[in-house]
Amino acid sequence: MRGMPDDRQPPPPTGECAAVAIPPDALLRAARGFSCVFWAIPIGLLLFSGALDIRVFPRLRVPAYVLGVFLAYCGAIYLQRAGALTPLWIRRVRALLFVLLLKVYLAPFVYWWRNVPGNPYYVANVALLMLVTAAGLFTVNRLGEEIGRVIRDRVFGVEARVAAWVALLLSIMPLLVFLAYSFPPLLRSDALVYVELMGVPLSASKWTYLLALLPFTLTMAVAWKAKERCLHLLKLFAAFPDGSHAGQKY
Repeated sequence: MRGMPDDRQPPPPTGECAAVAIPPDALLRAARGFSCVFWAIPIGLLLFSGALDIRVFPRLRVPAYVLGVFLAYCGAIYLQRAGALTPLWIRRVRALLFVLLLKVYLAPFVYWWRNVPGNPYYVANVALLMLVTAAGLFTVNRLGEEIGRVIRDRVFGVEARVAAWVALLLSIMPLLVFLAYSFPPLLRSDALVYVELMGVPLSASKWTYLLALLPFTLTMAVAWKAKERCLHLLKLFAAFPDGSHAGQKY
């Protein structure tokens, strides 16, 4: 408004597509990145269940987590190629790439721990893998928050920020349960240690499994919504190339 001081200018309306200074190709790369991350999460979960193996040759199998980590890596590369959408964007994408690198190193310890559950070294590395996974979910949600800032959607930005902290807290709870069940038997040396450790997954209640899945579902929801918002804004750019899409509702 003419004559109005700068500090009294009304903020952009919440939940609307204001004109944003971001090229369409960056939006497309961000949408592809979040889509890859979305599908990588359920495939990566099969690492813990062991429900799926990819048979390359008759005697050579590739664990399912390889495909999940590869999809997540492709998503991170797409997000990185989107450019510096916000001041924190590149830093968060690099953090996600570092988390994926750690997961590749730590993932085999899950299988070794299943075969030798009484080994303290394997237990410590599985616990570290769970902590790294929590950090990865937290980073993906914070990237969703950055998308909310890019498209000036305050509601989605707050939603992604809350999901990040809730996912982090809920991811730490299964880790504490795992440590509580695993480390006390390691202090003993009798023959029942192996039996007790193999019974850890069976002794966990259904609520424990539910809490363990919630962080993943929250992160998947944020990744899907971030992708949809990027695609919606991309459609508006195509429909209104002159920038007259400002004010269009999501």
